Amino acid sequence: MAVFRIPAICQNCGLMFPTPAFVPFGEGTGAYVEFSGSASICPRCHARAPIPDGIFRIVKDSVKFFSSSAYTSEVHTAIELATKDYLRSPRKAEEIAGRVRLASPEAGRLFREWLTVGSAFVSAMAAVAMAVFAYYQHRGSNYTVEDVATAAFEEVYDTSQPDFRSLRPKQRPALPNSESKAHEKNRNQRRAERAKQRRDRRKH
Repeated sequence: MAVFRIPAICQNCGLMFPTPAFVPFGEGTGAYVEFSGSASICPRCHARAPIPDGIFRIVKDSVKFFSSSAYTSEVHTAIELATKDYLRSPRKAEEIAGRVRLASPEAGRLFREWLTVGSAFVSAMAAVAMAVFAYYQHRGSNYTVEDVATAAFEEVYDTSQPDFRSLRPKQRPALPNSESKAHEKNRNQRRAERAKQRRDRRKH
């Protein structure tokens, strides 16, 4: 039986990582497992990293949908494209989710839930969708769909994830008042010197 490691997501740097908490993931298991108000410490920046409320339910509901006859190749393509568009333009999340809903109301509902968790989780669920879709196209292994979904999620844990801190605009440190005046004076002197050099060149 698959074992799903519950993720936490750092609110400071955006890292999604596995916590020590885990639940069995299989048919009829973990139906009532919920984590509310729990958190861990980010291994990258050491900030507080909450475990999103209801995250295991979202994963279970998504895998159940990916395993249903309603999850067609058209819906799969819509989710794949929507994920790429969202990661490029997160500010257009609402518009992108609307496009998924046109392909499938249930897919649109799930995609919106992914968005509430964050971009790392959206990437993870898109990877799970791809793995489950391939699993049903090429049946013949001894693995369960939960095994496949868990393995896909684990791969996201192991990949390099962007650090949100590097994407924030860097603020120029403020100079003390005396240093600020000296800096302004030096800048004015350099401007005057350049102006004098231009005038001298014109004379020659």
